[in-house]
Amino acid sequence: MASEVYEHFVQMCDEVDECDIEIVLSMFKKAMKSLSETSPKTAQNLVEICEGMLNYDNYLTEDEADQLVSSMVAQDGTKSGKWKDPETVFRKLESIGIPCCTDHGFNKWAMFCMMNKISSDYGIILNEIAQGDSEKYFELCGRMSLATLEDVDSPGNIRRYYKLQN
Repeated sequence: MASEVYEHFVQMCDEVDECDIEIVLSMFKKAMKSLSETSPKTAQNLVEICEGMLNYDNYLTEDEADQLVSSMVAQDGTKSGKWKDPETVFRKLESIGIPCCTDHGFNKWAMFCMMNKISSDYGIILNEIAQGDSEKYFELCGRMSLATLEDVDSPGNIRRYYKLQN
């Protein structure tokens, strides 16, 4: 049933030559109201996807970030990401002056995932550089994540890296 509804929607969209954006937005708002009442998590995911596509070069939804982080395997064979609680990561980043998101650059879920990716991929060497200092290690991961997400040569690279559709 769900796939039939989706296919019907896609067909309708394909048949439209032009449309009034105000009418489309009004209908979308009604659909989101209904969806948020019946499936709040699905509605939240859809809002995050729309926000990401409209506002950021690098974005992930909360669900995407959680899924990617939980599937990481570090250099030392450890499974899952180093940091599990995103809110703690966001607070700590802000306290050391590293933004969790930037205008049109990246959102907080991209940063959370990238922090864990950097730790997973380069943790051993970063720990050597930090000489076992966990605060310095965190800062190094944050600075490398920021540099990666702001890389002008590869906008939107987090979605491409993980082969996620937009």
